[in-house]
Amino acid sequence: MNIFSNLTSPDSIYIFLWLLGAFILGLIVGWFTWGTAKRRLEETLATLNAEHLALNGEYDTVKLELAGVKAAHTELQADYTWKAQRLHDIEAEKGDLHTEIYSLKDKLKAEIKAKTTLENQMEGLNASYNDAKSETEVLELKVKDFEAELKAAAKSNTKLTNQLEKSKLAHGSDAESTGSDLKKANVKIAILEGNVEGLKEQLGLTKANLADCQAAQTGLSAAAIMTEAEGEESSEEEMSIKDSKAAITTALGGAIGMASADEKDDLTQINGIGEFIEDKLNDLGIYKFEQISNFDDAMIANLTRAIEFFPGRIERDEWVPQAKELSSGNSVSSSILEDLEEEDEIIEVEGAPTVKKVDVEAAKEIVKSKIGSTIPIATADEKDDLKLISGVGPLIEDKLNDLGLFTYEQISLFDSELENRVTDAIEFFPGRIKRDGWVKQAKELLKQKKADIASVQLKAMIGGKISAATADEKDDLKVISGVGPFIEEKINRLGIYSYKQISEFDEEIIKLVTDAIMFFPGRIIRDGWVAQAAELHTTK
Repeated sequence: MNIFSNLTSPDSIYIFLWLLGAFILGLIVGWFTWGTAKRRLEETLATLNAEHLALNGEYDTVKLELAGVKAAHTELQADYTWKAQRLHDIEAEKGDLHTEIYSLKDKLKAEIKAKTTLENQMEGLNASYNDAKSETEVLELKVKDFEAELKAAAKSNTKLTNQLEKSKLAHGSDAESTGSDLKKANVKIAILEGNVEGLKEQLGLTKANLADCQAAQTGLSAAAIMTEAEGEESSEEEMSIKDSKAAITTALGGAIGMASADEKDDLTQINGIGEFIEDKLNDLGIYKFEQISNFDDAMIANLTRAIEFFPGRIERDEWVPQAKELSSGNSVSSSILEDLEEEDEIIEVEGAPTVKKVDVEAAKEIVKSKIGSTIPIATADEKDDLKLISGVGPLIEDKLNDLGLFTYEQISLFDSELENRVTDAIEFFPGRIKRDGWVKQAKELLKQKKADIASVQLKAMIGGKISAATADEKDDLKVISGVGPFIEEKINRLGIYSYKQISEFDEEIIKLVTDAIMFFPGRIIRDGWVAQAAELHTTK
């Protein structure tokens, strides 16, 4: 039976009421359940809002801390730069002091040798002085004896003269005998007078020698005192650079010989002469091997002072023998080269690093051979400012340029072997290139150089290959995976603010952006910036 066919039946009314009650009850339960869920959601929302506010506060705090850290980083970086420059200056001063110590040690050895020579001369003069003094005393005694004998002879002569006068008056024959005695006495007196005069003359010469000995002794004593005084130099005793140059000019007009720039030989073929020293020699009028082959000790001493060279270096490097070989049309003799290789000469300076004698020209050839193979070729027109590398000054930069090294890229590719060869070629302190970190500095400078160039190129593309946008049209680029606040700031500085601009990137632009923001190569492609930006631009 269909219970709904007759709604007026009791059963139908009962069922209807039962269903209505259940419905109402469900509404009541649903209302209370919804109210509870709503309250819970509101409480959760309030909690989340509170957490959001707290996180915003923390974010602001961290942002302020980050700003402080950045300021501290900038300050530390400036302090580091200053200290690095100061360290470089101290290293340069240290190198100069090592050179000065080397020079002073040579000078001290020369002064000790001169002092020993003076002491020997003084001993000889003292002996001569004592001998001359003894001889003077003996001669003075002889003179006194001869003067006494002369007085006695004169007295005898007077007596004989008186006797002769008396004899002439009294006895004629006796007078002749007395006259004969008188003549003999006169002869004796003349001999004695001659002896006395000779002794007086000899005494005078001896006294003069004695005076000379005393003067020489005084002079040597003064010289010895001057030699013992440390670091004391007198312009009266030591020839100045100006005087040395004048002496060289005089020598060139004599035994050394004159030459002109038109007759110039390549003096750098002589081991120990680089381009810098060659220029100094040319300035003094020394252009040819033949001139150097005529150097004597005085010329070498004057030249060492004039070009402010290391004392004894010209003799040690054997400039004169090499110049004689070269002036005769031969290359430097193999014996000299063998000596240079076998001597393995070590220059020792107290407190300084050991420096091994090297073949500068051979090192230059090795460095030049690397350019075009392991090191790219560069020209003076592509020249970077190498003085920005700590440890490179104007003189070192010129030497590097002479080797064909002009750019940061070239220096950034140095390996240990090339560092050593460059050190030898520019006659630098061993290990200095590695210690100053030339390669690392060059890499950083190269990255910055590429970033600057890429930035200029990118900015030129805005409005052309890349759509123009302003800061007012800025999209939140941090939504792109791989772009954080720091990267976003860098991109904005390039004039890139919107998803649309990034969606227009091609391979060329991606490479330029990577260089400009100094980003990891390939990262933009790997993170899919272009596809993400295109989708974000479409859905925004």
